Amino acid sequence: MRRKVIIHYHLFKNAGSTVDHILERECAGHFGQIEGEHPWSVLGDREMTAYLDANPAIDCVTSHQATLYTTVPEHLQVFPIMFLRHPIDRAHSVYEYEKRQTGSTSHGSRMAKQLDFDAYVQWRLSPEGGAVIRDFQARCVSGRRNPERARTMNDQQMRDISLQQIASMQFFGIVERFDESILLMQRYLEAFRPGMNYHYERVNSTAGRARTIEERLTVIQSQLAAQTYDELIRHNQADLAVYEAALQRFDMLVRQ
Repeated sequence: MRRKVIIHYHLFKNAGSTVDHILERECAGHFGQIEGEHPWSVLGDREMTAYLDANPAIDCVTSHQATLYTTVPEHLQVFPIMFLRHPIDRAHSVYEYEKRQTGSTSHGSRMAKQLDFDAYVQWRLSPEGGAVIRDFQARCVSGRRNPERARTMNDQQMRDISLQQIASMQFFGIVERFDESILLMQRYLEAFRPGMNYHYERVNSTAGRARTIEERLTVIQSQLAAQTYDELIRHNQADLAVYEAALQRFDMLVRQ
C-alpha cells in the first residue's frame, strides 16, 4: 500500500501561512517542514523523498523551497497543495511584507525599507533583484526554479509546462478566491483525512488593502511610473498566462 502524504508547496506571499496554520493544527503530530540550508536553496524529488523516508510518521509536510515532484516514487501517493495569486497584486504584497519585517537581515527587507514601491520594483526587476516578482509562480509550477531544470528550459517552455501542470492538477487554490479554495481543498482531501476542521484566521495578511482585485490593481498602477508598470507586466507574462488559465481551471473544478 502506498503511503499517502499531503505536500504544501508554500509559495512566498500566496496565503501559505494561513494554509500551514490549518494543516499543522489538523495534522498535529504528523506535520513536518523541510527547507534547505540557505534561503536560496531549492529542493527536488531526491530531497523530498529522503525527508519523507527518514520521517515515517509524517503525512503532511510544508516547504517554501520544494518543487513539484517530477516523478512520484512508487511507494508514495502525494496530495499536492499549492495556491496561486495575481502576480501584480502579489508583487505589491511582497513589498509590503518585506517593508514591515522586523529583525530581518535579508537584502529584500533592507531594500524595501529604503525604497518606495516604484524604486523597489525597479530593483527587483534588475539582474540583482532575483526572481521574486519575475514570473515567480511559473518558475515554481514548471520546476524552472530548480537550477538543474533551469539550464534546459527557456521562457516558452516554462510557460507551456506551467500551463500543462495547471491543466492536470486536481487541486490548487486561488488567493483572491480563498474561501472557495478552502472548500475545494476540503473536498480534495476528504477521502484521505476525513473530518478535518478548515476554520481559519488570516496569517501574515496586509491590513487596510482594497477588497477587490480590480481595486488593488488600480491602486498598484497609481503607485508606479508608467514605464515601471509596463516592465512589471512584461516580466510577468508567463505568470499572467498561468493565472488566467488557473482561473478557468478553478471554475471547472468548483463545478465538478
